[in-house]
Amino acid sequence: MRKDLCIVGAGPAGLLTASYVKERDIILIEEHRQVGVPKHCAGLVGIETKRKIEQQLSPKLIDNEYNEIEFHIAGVGRYVFHFKQPFVFHVNRPMLEQKLFDKVSSRVEFLNKVRAKPGNSPTEITIEYSVMKCQEVVASDGVLSVFRQRFYKVKPCYLIGFQGLFRTGYVNKDRIIVTYINNNDLIFHWIIPFDNDLVLSGYISRKPLQINITEKLLILNGLQPKSVAEYFGGLIPCNHPLKTPVFAHNLYFFGDAVPLVKPYTGGGLYYIFKLAPDLALALDKKDPEIYEKAYISQSYFKLETERLLTGFFSRTRYWLPVPILEFVEKTGLLGIEDYDRHYKLFFKTLPFTPILPVHLFRMRRALA
Repeated sequence: MRKDLCIVGAGPAGLLTASYVKERDIILIEEHRQVGVPKHCAGLVGIETKRKIEQQLSPKLIDNEYNEIEFHIAGVGRYVFHFKQPFVFHVNRPMLEQKLFDKVSSRVEFLNKVRAKPGNSPTEITIEYSVMKCQEVVASDGVLSVFRQRFYKVKPCYLIGFQGLFRTGYVNKDRIIVTYINNNDLIFHWIIPFDNDLVLSGYISRKPLQINITEKLLILNGLQPKSVAEYFGGLIPCNHPLKTPVFAHNLYFFGDAVPLVKPYTGGGLYYIFKLAPDLALALDKKDPEIYEKAYISQSYFKLETERLLTGFFSRTRYWLPVPILEFVEKTGLLGIEDYDRHYKLFFKTLPFTPILPVHLFRMRRALA
């Protein structure tokens, strides 16, 4: 069975790639019965990604916006950052994926409930008992990418994200709450409000925890759960990003298979929307160098910088980043675009490195 362009994985990465490709015959392979299922993502994006979603798909996909974020740091204190305009947005992820699928469904061959595995060569895909030979393959098969394991010999590294949708008491619908814990297996917890009494309570952990942890964390934040609508979760990649996202000139890696995930928050949509046009152009022109150059210049070094800083901050139990953020805010350098571009915060603080320790020392003494 010979095919032109095979895209493995119909999540946002695979669907967005298919939507930009113009000159290829595409077969899109998905292991689940439909796109957007099962749910697993919290769905927060910054203003740059929000604008792209509105322009390319629909403003209706953005269902909530926030102009405040409150940080709780165990043993340190609470910080609230307020912006005059919204700087974090919630996107309806199942609707996003369905919208992308509707955009491409008439011009792709879609195989659902099919688990694709790598064959003997980078352009061969094994499906059940048959082998599909493709001219080129896009591996957007997620955190547990079997293509990355097969050709780069990289074992999956991941954290666990789990969340529940609760009815609770009154909560400020304009404010996201983040609690840094980083104790044993639990790393941090978030509360994302959808209206005055409906919230998403979630956490990132190093291993599976009891399902009622989300309720207990709500109570610790002064909110009493009344009922739960649903639970859902998924895996968050923590591998180093691939040094080159193209293997043997015709196997392209994209999305969580790279992974293109911001190490500090676990968000993946920013780099997917940023790089998808370059990947599609490379596929249309059959020139992998287009994608490789865009990947290096727009994501690789930024992701590695953020990963290095996240690793350092995790060893300080995350008490350090928020005071630094407070310092940057007082200098007037904190902008609404910085939610998408964490690496910029590091460079913004460099000129103040000599006086930053004094600020941190005074802050710790004040909280002692």
